[in-house]
Amino acid sequence: MVTNLEANSSLNGIRGCRVTICMSTKIGVALLLSALSFAADQEKMFSLANTQTVKQISEIATVVRSTTQDRTLLVDADRKTMTVKGSEQQIAITDWLLKQLDVAPSAIPAPAEYKAGDDDFVQVRRFPASMTLQQIQEVATAVRSTVELRQLFIFTSSSPAAVVMRSSRAELTMAQWMFRGLLDNPGPGEFAGAKNEFVRLFYLKHFQGAQNIQEVATVVRTIVQAPRFFTYNPGAVLMMRGNTSDLNLAQWLIAELDKPAPLSSSNPEFRSSNDNITRVFGLKQPTTVPELQKLAVALRSATEAKQLFALKSKNSIVVRGTPAQIRKAQTMLGDK
Repeated sequence: MVTNLEANSSLNGIRGCRVTICMSTKIGVALLLSALSFAADQEKMFSLANTQTVKQISEIATVVRSTTQDRTLLVDADRKTMTVKGSEQQIAITDWLLKQLDVAPSAIPAPAEYKAGDDDFVQVRRFPASMTLQQIQEVATAVRSTVELRQLFIFTSSSPAAVVMRSSRAELTMAQWMFRGLLDNPGPGEFAGAKNEFVRLFYLKHFQGAQNIQEVATVVRTIVQAPRFFTYNPGAVLMMRGNTSDLNLAQWLIAELDKPAPLSSSNPEFRSSNDNITRVFGLKQPTTVPELQKLAVALRSATEAKQLFALKSKNSIVVRGTPAQIRKAQTMLGDK
């Protein structure tokens, strides 16, 4: 071994020193690798004190595994234990999460946060006890999609149910603002995000029922061309993330449509620019659904307006296009 080390060594000096240096380096590297291996491969068993059924144990394991990204997590349903084999951070997050989720109904903790790293946080928040599972899933989907959270999971085995989120500080702050606006204290408002983007919540007054809410959402989303436009049907809330000009058009359009039928307005036109106008035509004569659809097809063909939609619940047609297209639509509709 010494001969090989000498032959392969490029160090100058006494031959014995060369051997000592090489052997020390080899031992040091071995110790370092051993320490790194230990740090990345720790193991800890947790006992579940308040999570009893197999379904509950499975759900809490799924939330922990997904949040910590620990694919080696093992569960013993009979012994009600959870074994985590992973990094120190994964074990620490698991310990904190179980303190938030594996609790008795009489000891539900307040909303809490764990700092997992630089701009990496885990938060747990409870839903109102009166919410149904469908409502919980709907509001969670809306928040996750609007904010584009890194991770969001629902935990329904506790009462009340909880949401577990892991993301950056800015994204979690936006998510908490949305939860407050949707569930705690509804009211108009705007949240300023990064890169000149904002989130607004729109509370409908005259659209009730999931079908009608989805109809107006589809019209607004398509007219404004807003990819991040979502609904929360139980609260009759529309939400959108975008730039100021698109948000202002959406706000105007929602205000025009969310009125008692028949629609009328002293200012039924919104100008995004001189060549880009949106107008709501409230029809004077009642029309059936087939009649309204046929009229919309005829208008779209004649005006060549790509953004033209009929709103059945309000007996109206919305057009976005050039001034010439708007005028042609107005001429064709006449006294309809």
